[in-house]
Amino acid sequence: MVRLPLVLRFLAAAMLVVIAVPALASGRLTITVEDARATVGSHVVVEVEGRALEDPPDLAPLFAEADAAGVTTGTRLAVINGALVELRSWRILLVPRKPGPITLGPLHAGDVESNSVTLDVRPRQVWAPDPADLVASLSLDPPRPYVGQATRLVVTLRSSVRTEALDIAPPMPDGLRLRSLSSPATRPNPAGGWLTEATWLLVPMASGSVAAAPGRLTAVALSAEGDRAAVDRPLALPVMDVRPWPAGAPQPWLPARAVGLSETWSVEPSTLRAGDLTVRTLTLEATGVEAAELADPVFAPTRGLSILPHAPERETTFGPDGPLARLVQRFDIRALSPTPVFLDTIRVPWWDVAADRAREAVLPARRFDVAPPDAERLAAMDKRTGIATAALWASLALLGGAAAVVLGWLVARLRARAQEGGDAIRLPDTSDAARLYAALVALPPAVKRRAEIRDALARLEASLYANPPAPGPDLRALRRSLARGVRSSARNQAKALPGL
Repeated sequence: MVRLPLVLRFLAAAMLVVIAVPALASGRLTITVEDARATVGSHVVVEVEGRALEDPPDLAPLFAEADAAGVTTGTRLAVINGALVELRSWRILLVPRKPGPITLGPLHAGDVESNSVTLDVRPRQVWAPDPADLVASLSLDPPRPYVGQATRLVVTLRSSVRTEALDIAPPMPDGLRLRSLSSPATRPNPAGGWLTEATWLLVPMASGSVAAAPGRLTAVALSAEGDRAAVDRPLALPVMDVRPWPAGAPQPWLPARAVGLSETWSVEPSTLRAGDLTVRTLTLEATGVEAAELADPVFAPTRGLSILPHAPERETTFGPDGPLARLVQRFDIRALSPTPVFLDTIRVPWWDVAADRAREAVLPARRFDVAPPDAERLAAMDKRTGIATAALWASLALLGGAAAVVLGWLVARLRARAQEGGDAIRLPDTSDAARLYAALVALPPAVKRRAEIRDALARLEASLYANPPAPGPDLRALRRSLARGVRSSARNQAKALPGL
């Protein structure tokens, strides 16, 4: 075998490296897709990678039958077969416009040509969720409430697809008060999918069967492929059977799950002295009803105490389990005298809806002794009493003097008017009808309003001025009748008090 010298072998290896390195570093352009199947309007991810390119590729052929929803680029360096090579990538989001096969490529970057990829684009189908994808249910707790009992209405939506813009309009029953307790809230369902719940409070105001107009559930359902579909479904509430209160149930009617009655004192009653003031606060709490259903506690009058009630304060708070009613009433209590005091028992009857029986919230009776006031307080009270007594007598003296002045003025006015009335109503002693008529016309207006005077004037006018004249009256008898009427009017006028 002929062996080449060492120098010739080294030169041959160097020539092979010079020939191989450009071949390894030559340009290359490839197109890849994540899935060759697509739907009209859906997104297709296309990856374009170039290696050792002298010019950027022309991407326009990719958009011949599809729209670009986004393009991102990147560059990195890599060592391939011992050579440092620049790698550039383009990530393109395409949206096919029509069904059928779509060929992507080839692309060109200078003299470098890429491969081609064919997409199988299917027609877009209108997606709608199956009835089993969205299942709504309604429940009442309790299912058969008493009249006036707070009832929870729960609307539950179980879905195997995502939803957005969810809105639930509850059924609207007649004869019920309706209040929202919680807005629709969605959480993962341990059984798979999602669970959405919304809660309302119903208070039936009358017994019997209660029907309700259907509510509505509206939402936008999202498929796994990103399709959207509007959902609009009715929510039918079963007919409610509202029970009346039982025979012999305590009144006022209060159906609740629990009721409590408590009290506090601003000053402990056992330390009260005569004249002291304390505030007794009664607090009534009930679970499962609203505060409007709570009646005011009855605090009976008590010997030895002055009791002044304040206006009651009502408050209702709502939680996921329903309402909690609270009534607070305060009483200002003053001890009047040192004596034993007995406070009666306060009872609030209610109906236990859980046990279905009558119960009472009770504040037990109480006895305490009111002590006499201390010496300093008595001295202060005596001093205040003396000052008040002096002021009272001074006020009475002033009022008496003023009353005497007013009374004297009234008597003087009364006498003057009586004198004026007596002078004004003297009648002439005449048998002349015309002269008697003139005297009557001259009487004061208050006298002429008498029935006898008006009648006499009418008869005299008829006999003097009528055409034809009427028969003249008996003037003597007429004058006697007028004299009696005039004297009566004068007495009444003299007795009348003048206006102030």
